[in-house]
Amino acid sequence: MASAARSASTASVRVAASALQAVLRASKVTTSLQASIARAGAASSKADASPVTVADFASEVVVISTLQAALGASEVRMVSEEAADGLADPSKAATLSAIVEASNMGLEGLLELGPEGVIEALRAAHRSSTTGVGAWVLDPIDGTKGFLRGPKHQYAIGLGLLDEAGDPSLGVLACPNLPQAAVIGDPADTPGARGVVLVGLRGHGCWQFPIPEDLARSAAAAAALVDSAADSLGGLLPGGRRVESQSRARPSSWRACESYEAGHSNRTRSSDILERAAVGGEPLRVDSMVKYALLARGDAHLYLRFPQAGYEEKVWDHAAGAAVLQAAGGTVTDELGGALPFGKSALLSGVTGIVASACRPDAHATIIEIVKQCSE
Repeated sequence: MASAARSASTASVRVAASALQAVLRASKVTTSLQASIARAGAASSKADASPVTVADFASEVVVISTLQAALGASEVRMVSEEAADGLADPSKAATLSAIVEASNMGLEGLLELGPEGVIEALRAAHRSSTTGVGAWVLDPIDGTKGFLRGPKHQYAIGLGLLDEAGDPSLGVLACPNLPQAAVIGDPADTPGARGVVLVGLRGHGCWQFPIPEDLARSAAAAAALVDSAADSLGGLLPGGRRVESQSRARPSSWRACESYEAGHSNRTRSSDILERAAVGGEPLRVDSMVKYALLARGDAHLYLRFPQAGYEEKVWDHAAGAAVLQAAGGTVTDELGGALPFGKSALLSGVTGIVASACRPDAHATIIEIVKQCSE
């Protein structure tokens, strides 16, 4: 019995190691391209008006291809933000060529893809499919506007894995521009080394590792873990530390965080809730799932998101972050305290608000009651 449990634990860590390898390789691509893309303004427009870049596509290709190489193509069912629509059109030849070049930068030492291989990898991601059991959920660059602002602004690469119940059980969240030390004020003004990756696995806790400059070597080191007998996340990379969310006793000592872009959430409603909960100070405003990382490592304590009318939340914007925060001891629910429906579709249909906290479920329930009171 104990042997079987240990084998299952080891298998879970091996899968986490494969996911970490994939995200580290994608980080190599995004870090390399960020400055040049920001200078050139090399973005196109998607249906939801957010920018799409070569780095978005290349990051997705790298993650999917790395997972397929490690786990087998049949074992990787991906739900992701970017789709291959139109890339095979001759008018997109220059864009496709740039994606191929960037993808192979991240896949160096593992495999090399041509245009057809890149399109095939992107087609492996089914945007509109039901997520369901065992699906990987990827946002190749979450917070693209932050990515385009430059190297001190926040974005994340978020990769989550859903369990048999459709809940996120594993999350890998790379935050290439997040300071490694605790964030006191604006992350853009925080001195010191930048770049962290958080790995959260149910039953194993949450670990933060610095993203080293030699990303290729780090990815190779993570790949070596796939064939090892490791059963602890702490050994995945050097310099790791276990992180736990910090729920201080009094809300007046809490720190909230919210979206950098005012249009992404109803700030008026959030302000009313924070005032009633006696959470003081200005919220920390950052792009992307980096907010989940801040809660997981204790830099912030509460994240409220109330999308504008008509907007439906996407699973890839929250799955990895939710897994990381929950593994660190925090709680993520909808505004009524219910579980988010990650396993039903690519949309979090019917979700009109998300509440993430550094609290255990009982304390989180107190916040939910305040949210309900402010809705009456």
